[in-house]
Amino acid sequence: MNETSPIDTVLAAVARHTAAVDDAAADLDLTQPSLCTGWTRAHIIAHLGHNAEGLLRLVRAACDDSGETMYASVADRDADIDRSAQLPPDELRAFARDQGAALVAALPRLAAADPAREVERVPGGPTFQAGNLPSMRLRELIYHHVDLDAGFGFADVEPALLRRLWEQEIGMVDTSDPAALGTALTRLARGVDPR
Repeated sequence: MNETSPIDTVLAAVARHTAAVDDAAADLDLTQPSLCTGWTRAHIIAHLGHNAEGLLRLVRAACDDSGETMYASVADRDADIDRSAQLPPDELRAFARDQGAALVAALPRLAAADPAREVERVPGGPTFQAGNLPSMRLRELIYHHVDLDAGFGFADVEPALLRRLWEQEIGMVDTSDPAALGTALTRLARGVDPR
């Protein structure tokens, strides 16, 4: 009997949630506000497109030693999102859909890479381990699908994935830092009621 590996499970979830976001975005008025303060739904779709584009660069960095970073800088990342959010809706949807599909196709390449290989978000860091890239994408897809405010909530996430997200949130908390604890509580409260 063939058992599904943990990475295969995550890759299947990335493909599933990519399709779900694409389906949700297809009929949305992207000019409406999202649950992310200051961002419209178009900003969310633009962010997901550029996130996929950046993660594709990190797959190449991990697998081909390309030396690429996810983004050239934080300022460039923010400017790209703002610019793309102004695209005509069908063009924006196509950009995000194409980048998401390209990432879904590329992520399995990581099976041949060192999972502990460090790749950079921007030049000089912070860094991520290559083996964490699929989980990072899955988290972005789920949280930002909720942020679209289009009828999808955390209650719609598969229970095993919801537990995984919960464990990730808890694991990211620096319990020695009161500000970090406050941020974590805010995120957890948002998970109960994203509004």
